[in-house]
Amino acid sequence: MKMMKAVLVMALVLALATPALAELKLNGYYRVQGTAQNSTAGSAGYAKWEVADDASTDTFVDNRLRMMLTNQFNDKVKFVYFAEVDTPWGLPSKGGIGGGGRESADGVNVETKNVYLNFLTAGWDFTVGIQNMADNVAAIVLNNDVAGVTAKTKMGLFGLTLRYAKLYENDGGPNDADSWNDEDFYGVQTSFTLSDTARIGADVLYFDNNDPLVEGEQLYVSADGDFNFGPANLTGFVMYGEQDGDLPTSLDGDNWMASAQVLTKLGNGNISLRGIYFQDADGEADDVLFNDDHGTAFQFYNEGLMIFLTDIYYNNGAQGGLYKHAIDGGHGMSALTLKGNVGFASDYYLSYAAGYFMANEEVSVTGVDRDDKYMGTEVDLMVGKKINEKVDLSLRGAYAFLGDFFDTDAAGSSADPDDPWKVVGMINVSY
Repeated sequence: MKMMKAVLVMALVLALATPALAELKLNGYYRVQGTAQNSTAGSAGYAKWEVADDASTDTFVDNRLRMMLTNQFNDKVKFVYFAEVDTPWGLPSKGGIGGGGRESADGVNVETKNVYLNFLTAGWDFTVGIQNMADNVAAIVLNNDVAGVTAKTKMGLFGLTLRYAKLYENDGGPNDADSWNDEDFYGVQTSFTLSDTARIGADVLYFDNNDPLVEGEQLYVSADGDFNFGPANLTGFVMYGEQDGDLPTSLDGDNWMASAQVLTKLGNGNISLRGIYFQDADGEADDVLFNDDHGTAFQFYNEGLMIFLTDIYYNNGAQGGLYKHAIDGGHGMSALTLKGNVGFASDYYLSYAAGYFMANEEVSVTGVDRDDKYMGTEVDLMVGKKINEKVDLSLRGAYAFLGDFFDTDAAGSSADPDDPWKVVGMINVSY
């Protein structure tokens, strides 16, 4: 309650101090989730879902509040502050000050996600400050909040986005200004509208890491497209990546991946089918080329899966990403996913999803010999209803039937893990 009063007071002060022509807007969501899952993954961080024999069941309740305050000074200048409050019930706040979700819950628990200035000038759209930067290939490489500059422009049917971010200052080295030990990101993203029903684009993303213990560069080049064929919509991308280490212990290698999805309407909803392919590593360094190196943990977050891929409604607990056991191990992976949704009368709805996952190689370049390529199949179902047009109540569940791939662990030892499952009851209010 104290936190909400502080937010309201802050918004009122800003409103009184804002010129008459300015416009204040507050939007975001409030989400409460009760979760039961048999995961050995930690309750925080971007770790992939782990599997285990006789895994204990975790049950917990948590809530997340996101608030984006936009102060539109005029039609060319605005300031944005984006905050998040995570308070899992009974656990301390992220800042470790105050109760958080425990008794005496008031405390320091507001996390700043974004704070930036956006302005238009000379045909360019600039965003300066802490902001989200993402690739256009399902968050495989980058989807994170970073400090930097984004510049966008359009020239007829051609769109251009330039990005720069300072990921780490004095990364792994002495804290002095004349030491070149930073990690920087540079990006060029393009889009070309071929017609009303066709668009293509390309990303070039470059990471320059001068940490004296790493010293290397990573380059990702991708092409993506979106094509509408009347009853069906086809989207897809292909990406090539390489890393070049400057030290004998640094990583070197290259790899590629691709994905395509076809979506069509079906009754009162729609249905889609997606194929995913990650090349298996042909060198010992290649296996980490598409991991969470740059903070993204949201790969394929829109596929409706919660175990093999990313749970789109993730607050805390297991985020998903079971497929990374093959990618991180250098086995490569091929997958086929299906998702759909149906709307009913009285604001009831149903969504469903399924996925089939298989490693490309049973034996990785590092010598890990899994029992089989088949990783498993996941099925998900979600039912819900909107109340008073704003309150969204839902229940969703997921179960993964593990394949023989997991009968051997990453160390090559015999294993017999339980099939993972997850059930979530959720209240979600967007505003």
